[in-house]
Amino acid sequence: MGNTIMIVDDEHNILRALERIFNRDGLKVVTATSGEEGLNICRENGDIAVVISDHRMPGMDGVEFLQRFMDLSPNTIRFMLTGYADMGAVMNAINKGEVYRFITKPWDDENLKVLVRGALEKYRVAERSRRLASAISKQYSQMLELNQNLGLEIEDKQKNISANFVKFAELCADMVALRDKSSAEHCKRVADLAKRLSTSLQVDETEVETIWAAALLHNVGIIGAPSELLAKKEDMLSLGEQALLRKKTVISNELLGKIEALNKPVSQLIKNYVESYLSGGYFGNAAENGVCLGAKIIAVCKAYDKLTYRTRPLSRLEALDKIKSDAGRKYDPAIVDAFTELVNQGENEFLAENLIEGHRVAEVDLFGLRSGMVLMADLVTTKGTLLLVKDTVLSEALIEKVTNFHRIDPIEKTILVSFNTDAE
Repeated sequence: MGNTIMIVDDEHNILRALERIFNRDGLKVVTATSGEEGLNICRENGDIAVVISDHRMPGMDGVEFLQRFMDLSPNTIRFMLTGYADMGAVMNAINKGEVYRFITKPWDDENLKVLVRGALEKYRVAERSRRLASAISKQYSQMLELNQNLGLEIEDKQKNISANFVKFAELCADMVALRDKSSAEHCKRVADLAKRLSTSLQVDETEVETIWAAALLHNVGIIGAPSELLAKKEDMLSLGEQALLRKKTVISNELLGKIEALNKPVSQLIKNYVESYLSGGYFGNAAENGVCLGAKIIAVCKAYDKLTYRTRPLSRLEALDKIKSDAGRKYDPAIVDAFTELVNQGENEFLAENLIEGHRVAEVDLFGLRSGMVLMADLVTTKGTLLLVKDTVLSEALIEKVTNFHRIDPIEKTILVSFNTDAE
């Protein structure tokens, strides 16, 4: 029933009008004149791709209907049809029924068809993702069973299972990349930082792997987020969109929990991180706050990466100062100190190892560019626009032009430059 649309409205003329619109596009439409009838149809017919419900109906209203419908068919894309500009009802529907879109009466036929076609495509993509997750779960279980039947020594079995788990985690991360490349790259960078920080804190090897995997997979719930939200920069989201995106993060732990063969410590760590994130993002050092070490490590690494890869990225020192200012409140001071030492040590080692004929080679962000620096690679924007070619010597005028262009087409990656060591 991947093309089935359900329409629920107590007015027969509206049911007929909407039914004609979608029948012309070859879509299957089922109708109901009340919320109870709509729920009964859902129970009998199984999954429905899209449901459009009127807001105000006698008996069961649209908010209650969509809330109960979500319990029966959680993957269905839900629309609310209303002729009333009632913001309270809108927020209530978002919070209780997770409404995907509101349609106001009177509607525009063509706009409505575009919205519903987009919802159908979103449903099909999500269905394919769910089937892939199920196949991965089955494959991983088979790998575990194979390991158990090989008759190897216990130590060898554990090594094989661990190796398979790493591959499995990377495969899940690749699924996130198919949905949102930017989020996947962010998770990989956070996982790398978390692994290095855990190692520097002398965490045991097994726990380091657990923290790495949890950091890599903590955003896997992004698969269920609407495409238009993923296309926006975080600082451009409305409060309602931010709340919806934060709520989708919970899917990470729900998805991992369904894969029974997955490493339990990883699932528990992600759950601990997500619960702390949704309760206000507090990862401080109080022993009674219930936040585990791995979640504290991931929180600091994630914050640093977001600060240094946002639309207007902060420099290394600015990002560290921002995180330090929240130490003791949002972050564990001991973790912040260790992270600061790790980042500064890595920067110093990079600078010491990269000297070319009296010139130092370094990676800087846009706001770290200085007159006299030489580009070691072409300078390209996020959208692929070439701004300056390799070997360009920067001047104040060029830096100003690049900075102005950045406001139109951001430069999110660090820039490889060389400069005279005497000018440091």
